[in-house]
Amino acid sequence: MDMGRRSVGALLMGFAVLAAAVVPQMGVRVVPGDPSATQVPAPPALGSCLLEPVSYEVLQLANGMNSLHPAVLGSCAGPHYGEVIELKADFPLLEWNPANPYPGMTDKQRDVLFSCDSGPSYLGLPSGTDGEVAGWTPVVSMQTALLAGDARQRAAGQRWAACVLLGTGDAGIDATIRDTYTGTLKNAFLAGTTPDSFGKCALGSLTQSAPTPCRDPHTHQLLGIKHFPPGQHPAASIQADCHRLAAQLTRMPDPSAGGRLRLLGELTRWDSQGYTIAPGQPHEPDETLEASCSVVTAGTARLTGSLLGIGARPLPITG
Repeated sequence: MDMGRRSVGALLMGFAVLAAAVVPQMGVRVVPGDPSATQVPAPPALGSCLLEPVSYEVLQLANGMNSLHPAVLGSCAGPHYGEVIELKADFPLLEWNPANPYPGMTDKQRDVLFSCDSGPSYLGLPSGTDGEVAGWTPVVSMQTALLAGDARQRAAGQRWAACVLLGTGDAGIDATIRDTYTGTLKNAFLAGTTPDSFGKCALGSLTQSAPTPCRDPHTHQLLGIKHFPPGQHPAASIQADCHRLAAQLTRMPDPSAGGRLRLLGELTRWDSQGYTIAPGQPHEPDETLEASCSVVTAGTARLTGSLLGIGARPLPITG
């Protein structure tokens, strides 16, 4: 009987040893080759493109905090959302602190952000000091976001930040920027290829209506604004200025398109508290004036694209 127990015990022990040798191999697939670390992407180049949508919250974070959103940047061959117009080689990133997740930017970080100011010249827009638009500020729906490398790139010592130019499209304060375009933004205004998302449009006067993306049917596109100090009443010159401004910003041979469009110069009065003063109200000594210039459709026609730099290309209009 004891011999039987010892035989059974030996048999069980042998089975256990065999199982220990076999079971770890079950389900294992041997992959030939030598292990190697994943290559860390190199910093982007000027003209690289943003390949993912960017939310309004990310833009606010990137432009007011030190925790920069990792950027997915790459080739501009397909549709994209924005373009790298400047690179900052040594941006001082701070470690994220859960106890103070929004500490605000340091002075050096703020200086870097404010130096991302080449958007208008990158597009090829005329400056406010050019003869035809003297004193007027061209209105372009755009924002420059400061985006950084991902965690692997930062761990590898990359401290760059990219100034990425985006067309905001005026789709609403909480909207994700989803407007894509093809080609480059470099001198797009001069080439007549400025994306629709860079225009500021509305279905009605922009002083009374919410903006709408220029790709959607609209009646108004705001081209420029000009501020005047208290005491000046330049209403007589605004319409003439608007015609010159429209010619320069649309680059159309005839900004009225043979009567299908009209140019509207408006004057808005503001009190010292930042509220508009209704037409016909008495003059206030400390009021300021803002002139605006818009291109407006005639009759029931609707524009379906931006007119910025359109030149001699077909007019995007229906009706």
